[in-house]
Amino acid sequence: MNTPTPPAAIPPAVEILPPERDDGIRINASQRRALVAELEKLTSEQWQMPTERSHWTILELVTHIVAAGENQRQPWRMVGGALLGPLRRRGRADEDAMNESGVGRHRTAEPREVLADLREQSQRAVEPRWFRPIPLRDGKMPGYADGAYLSDAIYPRDIWLHRHDIARTVGTVPAPDPTDAEVVVQVVRDLGLAWAGPELVLELTGHEGGAWVLSPVLGSEVAATGAGQTVPDLRVVLPAAEFMRHLAGRTTGPDLFDGIPDAARQALEAARVVF
Repeated sequence: MNTPTPPAAIPPAVEILPPERDDGIRINASQRRALVAELEKLTSEQWQMPTERSHWTILELVTHIVAAGENQRQPWRMVGGALLGPLRRRGRADEDAMNESGVGRHRTAEPREVLADLREQSQRAVEPRWFRPIPLRDGKMPGYADGAYLSDAIYPRDIWLHRHDIARTVGTVPAPDPTDAEVVVQVVRDLGLAWAGPELVLELTGHEGGAWVLSPVLGSEVAATGAGQTVPDLRVVLPAAEFMRHLAGRTTGPDLFDGIPDAARQALEAARVVF
């Protein structure tokens, strides 16, 4: 049962702090271990099932995660994929081409091999320190994105999202992980920093949920609405996992935003966050 958050305890989403490096390492490793535990239950047939993510099978989706872990340790791989991927796969967006390039490195891998890679990465999938302050400008990332943001926020949420992709494909539900809420809160931070809809309390239900104030912002400055000083009258309650999937551009139930006032509904329907 989800207990409503007391009004005085509801923080503005824009005040959520990014994770420290040690937290990013811990969350990333925990999400990888959770993924491994879920993948170990799959049959050989399930590994070949097509997922909602593009045209990839579960095996190809997991090789994408392994490739991302390699990119995290060796960022020059990511640079190479960004430069060469579009040349090899004309007509694809740079990000898609880069992802395909990473999957291509493991095209012939067997499930046992990618599982071994994931287990090893859960012990040490750490980027070099020199990469953390480097700005990332790819047209999709927010203006404050850098190597630290990629490692500490994007990589963990990417794994979290793909755990849900795989679970939906095989008809299961991901087992709760202690770091799920830490993944979700960083997505809410990004949403809050880009929010242009009406001021409201966003309450996300589920073990990974919480409540935050969303208010129109300009850069990182809260607009004159004074978010956090008073609790907005408008409260939106949504299931955390489904709303995260919506923000990532995944398919969700048609009734996700039923009953929400039009102004807030339009802003929520249009909202997207980088995963």
